[in-house]
Amino acid sequence: MGICSSNKANKIHSHDREVDYKPFVFDTSIVPDQHPEVNTKQTNTVADRIILYIIILIKPQQRNVIYQLILRQNKQQTKFEDFLFPPNQSSLSKDPNFKKGKNLVWKRPDQFLEPGQIKLFDTIDPMDIKQGELGDCYFLSSLSALAEIPQQVQKLFRHQEYQQSGLYGIFMCNNGILQEQVIDDFIPCQKQGGPIFSKANGNELWVLLLEKAYAKIYGSYQKIEQGLAGQALKDLTGAPSEYFIRKAETLKDADLCWEFMEKYDKEKYILTASSETNEQGTEQDNGNGIVSQHCYAILDVQRVIGSDGKPDRIIRIRNPWGRKEWMKDWSDNSSKWTPELRERLQVHRKDDGIFWMSVNDFITEFSQVCVCKFKPDYLYTATPLKVEKSDAVTTKVILMKVYEKSHAFITLTQSDKRFFQKGHQYSLTRLIIGELDAHKKEVLHYSGSAFDNERDIVVEKIFEPGYYALYVEVDWTQNYDRYLAVSCYGSKSVQFTELQFPAGQEKHSIDNIFNGFLRAHERDTDEEKVKDIEPGIRRISGIVGGYIYYWYQNQTTKKTLHEVLHLSNIQNLEICPPYSNPSKVEIQIKPLSTVMIKYRVTKQGGGSYGYSLKCQTQVIEAKSEQDIIQQAIEQADQKLQRSPLGENIQVFFYLVKFPAGVAFYYENKDQRTYQETISFEVSNLKGVELDISKEVVIEIPPGQSKLIKLQSIDPSQGYSYRYSFMSKLI
Repeated sequence: MGICSSNKANKIHSHDREVDYKPFVFDTSIVPDQHPEVNTKQTNTVADRIILYIIILIKPQQRNVIYQLILRQNKQQTKFEDFLFPPNQSSLSKDPNFKKGKNLVWKRPDQFLEPGQIKLFDTIDPMDIKQGELGDCYFLSSLSALAEIPQQVQKLFRHQEYQQSGLYGIFMCNNGILQEQVIDDFIPCQKQGGPIFSKANGNELWVLLLEKAYAKIYGSYQKIEQGLAGQALKDLTGAPSEYFIRKAETLKDADLCWEFMEKYDKEKYILTASSETNEQGTEQDNGNGIVSQHCYAILDVQRVIGSDGKPDRIIRIRNPWGRKEWMKDWSDNSSKWTPELRERLQVHRKDDGIFWMSVNDFITEFSQVCVCKFKPDYLYTATPLKVEKSDAVTTKVILMKVYEKSHAFITLTQSDKRFFQKGHQYSLTRLIIGELDAHKKEVLHYSGSAFDNERDIVVEKIFEPGYYALYVEVDWTQNYDRYLAVSCYGSKSVQFTELQFPAGQEKHSIDNIFNGFLRAHERDTDEEKVKDIEPGIRRISGIVGGYIYYWYQNQTTKKTLHEVLHLSNIQNLEICPPYSNPSKVEIQIKPLSTVMIKYRVTKQGGGSYGYSLKCQTQVIEAKSEQDIIQQAIEQADQKLQRSPLGENIQVFFYLVKFPAGVAFYYENKDQRTYQETISFEVSNLKGVELDISKEVVIEIPPGQSKLIKLQSIDPSQGYSYRYSFMSKLI
């Protein structure tokens, strides 16, 4: 598990059987048999999809406590004012020099919209959103794409109407936990005009309020400048995201990008795109109408025939600015459009920020596409984990119960970097999931894994009913934050229970559980490489969750495997105990035994690693005493008749050499007892049930025999021996 270090001296490790490994048996009784309580009162909010037992304000009867408490406290006032996110400089930025916070005032909606005409929603449409001076195009593009599903935008709000009190409840994820953000309706505005940041078409408020709620989560408007659409969509919906990253501006990449977009558009998932960066690292028109380093919403993809009769693949895109469009092929004024196609796809000649372009042009202008795998009826379950502040590496095991077959995304989340100073780096995280045996309650099947230094790492799978174990490991890159949460976004509800271990047993238990995950990975995936060294002896290599393992299996009854792993060009890898030298590992695996060697990717490379491997392998077949005796009689390397004091007697000596050592065999056919005193000088040999560091005295009665065995200490090395003896008859 976690910290792979050892103070033991490097030595050859010999394994008879892996007596140290015993499968961990999970106590599944700690998870309730019944489904967690799901909110059945339809309020038309995201809260309808929350599994109540793990939400902040955990108990169902407490769900409305904060909002209702604020509402009661506010009865004495005509308008609510949020003292936690007040209408002043601190909510704009903690930096007093924040330029976008200069020369503005905070206004209520009736101060910049027509009184009596103000609405929370009118007709929710991507066209409702216009970016202002704040650099949060990723968030507004996410909203624009989400606005294709109007009811989902509505579900983010506790109420569906304009509130005269100025009090609004908005549901968003905060560090992986779905919470209600309570805000007022003070909006940053120009002194002589309307909102300075996001704007809406008409008298609607939903865009402005969502932007404000998002700014409140992270502490200020400035904190939500620049970001990833995938993370914003996760915060808005609970759904995870996946990215297509362009490798080159080639037709092959255009094909791959189109397959990615078309596949997920058919699934009705939410899509966004990010344009190429420029040398200045700022948002600038590149001359073709595309703004560099800017996030756009993808609204549609279509296969069409142009006016030239040629087929093409085109993409409908929206700029959150509400203006500034692509100006070449398939733009509003392009000759590519036929009248019928223009009418069918509702293409209008106006600068409203919505345009079409071919995927072949798209791949030169956009560097990545994000898909948010949002499903309107999916449930969201999440719980924070208990992490010690002193942890350098955190390892946790969570038990998850799946009550009904479910398509689900399991996510491990760490604190968003927006909560910290510039330069905060995400820690390297691992998530491995295994299914438990229904009867033995041991990890039996590998279900999936994720490994990255990102805010969220995700495992997607169709889970059958049953119990699952989640292995979590985080290699912290800083010493001031230790927050983790695990969540499930899926078609059915699940329950999470974090395992607690008796004092002093946690490390051993988690080690055991982790080894069970690796064995399950070997059994259930085709990712590993199997090397059959000899019939019955194999080495299996695999990579899972940032761990590289070599699992040796010796199913023979007489052969011993001796292998030395030589690793060179090692980058960002450490070896796990009981081994200590990552560049050279020497092992002996005796008959009917197994052993696993593990390397762990360290945090220094942010998840990247490298190495070269060479193996030095030797298999030695163990010989029984009967085998040795038979070889001695039939094909001895040396056969001598003993002659004490020059007298030939009927005592015969046989010397037998074999890869594992050397043997002396004596036969006494004389009528008297034979005695011999032997002195040994050896290198890399030891006596078998015999101390050869001192004189060895043997006595062989008449008609009997004697076998002495010397065994190699390190079979990968050569051995040598010398001996002298004195003999007599007694």
